[in-house]
Amino acid sequence: GRSAKLGNGYERHFVVHEMLRVLRAEVAAVTWEPSGEQGEGIDVRVRGLDGGTTFVSCKRENGSAGLWSLGNLSARKVLAAAATHLSRHSANRFSLLSMDNAPMLRTLCEQARRIGEGLADYYREAGRENRAGLETLAQHWFDVEDLNRCIADGPSETPDRLLDWLRRTEVCQRAES
Repeated sequence: GRSAKLGNGYERHFVVHEMLRVLRAEVAAVTWEPSGEQGEGIDVRVRGLDGGTTFVSCKRENGSAGLWSLGNLSARKVLAAAATHLSRHSANRFSLLSMDNAPMLRTLCEQARRIGEGLADYYREAGRENRAGLETLAQHWFDVEDLNRCIADGPSETPDRLLDWLRRTEVCQRAES
């Protein structure tokens, strides 16, 4: 229907923008609707000049909600797609592109890039609301018990991976062109 056509137009504008970046030699390649496991849950794959790949999920908007909660992103399989692609290679990045903001995901990602070493530092500085968001995200991506053990006892693989994935994820809010 109408919403699908609007969403496809939004995605198409982004692809054209990225293709222009290829022509300007800012990125190496763009694949729209990649096939196979490279395309699981995403709309566009952008290979950077550094060899890294950004997997982009284009979601024009979240209806009348006007923003994306972690629950909305989970229901639309965006968080699962992020986990799939981030887990495959340490140079992979994930980007949510939407006209609507995803404030909690954006905040968690920005804090992960700003805050020092480990999850304990992150957790101390996050504040109550952001800690709850981090725990919610961890439930979608990992075993939350491992996260809780790390906060209480020290390092483990899951929290290091959680921070790494957050640092390689971004929310791009872009108006329709």
